[in-house]
Amino acid sequence: MLRRRELLLGLPAAAALRAQSSITVDVRLVQVTFSVRDAAGAIVRDLSEQDFEIFEDGERQRVARFSHGDDQALRLGVLVDGSGSQSEFIARHRRDLADFLDEALEPEDGAFVLGFGNSLRLVCDFANDGGAMVARLDYYREHAGRLPKLGPDENRDGGTALYDAIYHSIQEKLVGVDIGRRALLVLSDGGDNSSGYHMLDALEAAQAADVRLFSIWYAEKDGGALKVRDRYGLRVLGRLAQDTGGEMFEASGESLREQFRRIAEDLRTSYEAAYYSSKAASDGRFRQVDVRPKDPALQVRARPGYYAR
Repeated sequence: MLRRRELLLGLPAAAALRAQSSITVDVRLVQVTFSVRDAAGAIVRDLSEQDFEIFEDGERQRVARFSHGDDQALRLGVLVDGSGSQSEFIARHRRDLADFLDEALEPEDGAFVLGFGNSLRLVCDFANDGGAMVARLDYYREHAGRLPKLGPDENRDGGTALYDAIYHSIQEKLVGVDIGRRALLVLSDGGDNSSGYHMLDALEAAQAADVRLFSIWYAEKDGGALKVRDRYGLRVLGRLAQDTGGEMFEASGESLREQFRRIAEDLRTSYEAAYYSSKAASDGRFRQVDVRPKDPALQVRARPGYYAR
């Protein structure tokens, strides 16, 4: 019940309820990665720094650095739910996933694959060969216990540790990497019943490191209707995507090509801006970040802010 109440409270109010460890970041230089689409939903390319204004808590900030997505290398984590029906779902769409990785990754980019259930297993470290990475998932399905663990050696008795997978992927694979763009792709039903970290800890970690979270949600229907826990998982993945500047998609039909195409397009065409915050104090408060296009017809997707810790 506590998780459901915190999810409804929103970030600033729910932060006071947590007792988990904090994420430490340099709050002076703030990086914001974002994508832009027009009113019809088409991606907008080739905009410049002069086309935007950035505000923090309503105060305009001076942009110190601005670049296009293809100017910065990408580090991507693919987090795969290894439980039950989710494992079968991934197996059915392995070709779509391999094609996505080949489309999204340039030679200078890299992606890692993490399988998660009641343990977090590094299926493949940073690489950019989609076919080879997906082939490692076949090994994971049969020999998960032989793969290296990510994060501390937790004692989880069954279940699925989605939030731990997100948190430790960010902390161990993406934080401290001198790289322009960071993102996670989660393939899951959004369920979690064995994490040590809370959803809000995972979300705060992503916001602190400017990691955008994309997800493809899948759940089997019971008699044509979703179970309560699956509806909750859908909202969780939607919240994580929305509050990190990413996007969530529902799996539909026999192919995921369109969902993967849109994610790859977003990753390739994003923009990156950085500014020195006019509020230097690390006071632990949530700071709202607003990227405003000067053209009101444009729609920006970016994280809504971060905690100044």
